[in-house]
Amino acid sequence: MLNVNLIDSKKDIKNIKWDEIFTLYEFKSYLVRSQFIELSLLNKLLREKLKQKIFYKVIFNHDFLLQFPDYFYPQEFDIVSGFGDESETILNFQINRIDPFIAGLIRGLNNFSSHLKRIEFDRLLRSGYFIVPLASNFTYLSNLSICDCELDLKFFNKLVLKLDKLEFLSMKNLQFLVLDEEWPLDSETLLPQSLKELELGNMRLRKTDLHKNPYKFLFIDKNGFMNGYYYAPPQCLPNLKHLIISKDTDFYSDYVPNLLNLNPHLTRITFPCYYLSSNTVKSLSAISSINEMQIEFKYDNYEFRNFDIIPLASVDILSIKSIPASHHRKVYTLISLCPNLTKLYAYFEYYSDGFIEGMLSILGQLKAIELEIFYFSNAEFDLSIFSNIETLKLDIDSDQIIHYKLPVQLSKLKLIKLASNNYSGCFDLMLKNYKNSSIWSVKLIGQDIICRAITS
Repeated sequence: MLNVNLIDSKKDIKNIKWDEIFTLYEFKSYLVRSQFIELSLLNKLLREKLKQKIFYKVIFNHDFLLQFPDYFYPQEFDIVSGFGDESETILNFQINRIDPFIAGLIRGLNNFSSHLKRIEFDRLLRSGYFIVPLASNFTYLSNLSICDCELDLKFFNKLVLKLDKLEFLSMKNLQFLVLDEEWPLDSETLLPQSLKELELGNMRLRKTDLHKNPYKFLFIDKNGFMNGYYYAPPQCLPNLKHLIISKDTDFYSDYVPNLLNLNPHLTRITFPCYYLSSNTVKSLSAISSINEMQIEFKYDNYEFRNFDIIPLASVDILSIKSIPASHHRKVYTLISLCPNLTKLYAYFEYYSDGFIEGMLSILGQLKAIELEIFYFSNAEFDLSIFSNIETLKLDIDSDQIIHYKLPVQLSKLKLIKLASNNYSGCFDLMLKNYKNSSIWSVKLIGQDIICRAITS
C-alpha cells in the first residue's frame, strides 16, 4: 500500500521528488499503461512550461549560499577543519575552497542557462569580489542587480560592456577595489547601450592589494569604506526610459542635470528631493517625454533647496514618499512644478485636513489620488474633500476604528478603496451607516473596503 503523508508547508512541496514518484511500483499499479503514459507526458510538459518562470531569476545572498556545505565564506570558518595546517589553509584558500565553489555554481546555472535572465547579488560584501564575476558567463542577461558588494573595478567595467543585452542595471552600496599601481584610473565605467532602466546608488573607491590574499581579505582585514566616492560618468543611453537615483547617494551638484541633458528620451525619473535645484528643474523641463516623477524625502531636517519654478508640463503622475510633517509646505512647491497632474501618490507621516485640502485646491486636473498615512489620530475621516477627483485610495496604519464619512451627494468621485489595520471594524461601522444608501455600495473584498458610487 502507498504511505500517505500530509504536506505541511510549501517548503515540503518543493522538496518532493516528482520524477521518483512516477517510478514507484505502488503508483504505477493503480494506473493502466495508457494513463501512466499520459501522466508522464503531462509531468514533462508542465516542467518544460514552468522552466521559464522558475529558472528566470537567481538571487545570491548569504542565506542562499549558506545552504551549500562548501561555501567558502560561512559565518564561522574553522581554520583547521578544511586543511592540515593553518599555513596551507591560507596559501591555498582560493585554489582549494573558492575556485571549486564558484565552478560548481556556474555548472549549476548552466543547467538552465537558456532560461536565466535575471541575477541579483545582495549583501555579499567581500565574498562578492569572487562571486559576482560568474555573471560574465551569462551574456544574455536582461536584468542585473548588485547591492552591498565589493568588486574589482577593472573587472566590473569589462563585465557591463560584455552584457550587451542588459535592460535593467542596479548598482547600490558598492565598494570598488583598485591596486595602487592602477591609480590614477585610465578608464571609466561605460554602461550598456541596451539599458532601459538604471538605478544608481552609493559607490566608493578603495585602493588596496588585500584581495591578492583571499584568506586575509575575507577573514582578517575588517577595514570598511575608504577613499572617495566613485561615479559612473554621465553618458547617453539611447534606450533608457527610467532613471533611479537612490537616496543614499552624494553626487556632485551637476551630476544629475548632466545625466538628464544626455538622456532627453526618459519617461520616468526617481530621485531624492535634495537633488532638486534650478539646474535640475531646467533639465527636466527640457524633456518633453517625462510623464512620471517620484521624489523621496531623506531626513526630516534636510535642507530643501530654493529653485526656480519652471512648469513640467509633461508630468501627469507624481509620487512623493516619506513626507515628514515639517515638510508639508515644501510639498506645495513640488506640486506646483506639475500643473497637469492627473494622478498623485503621497506617503505622509502625519495627516492634516488643511494640508490635504490645500494640496487638492492646486491640482485642478487631478483624477486619482493614493495616500499612505503612517499616523492618523482622528476618530473620523470626512472623504467629501475628495469629491472633485474620480478615484481615491487610502492606506492608513491605524488600529482604531475610523468613521469614514462618504460624500452625501453624487460627485466626480466614483471609486474609493480603503485599507487599515482594523479593516474589519471599519467595515462593520460603514455597513451600519451605509447599508441602505442610494448613493454608495460598500463591500469588503479581501482586506479592502470598496465603495462604489451608484450612478443608476
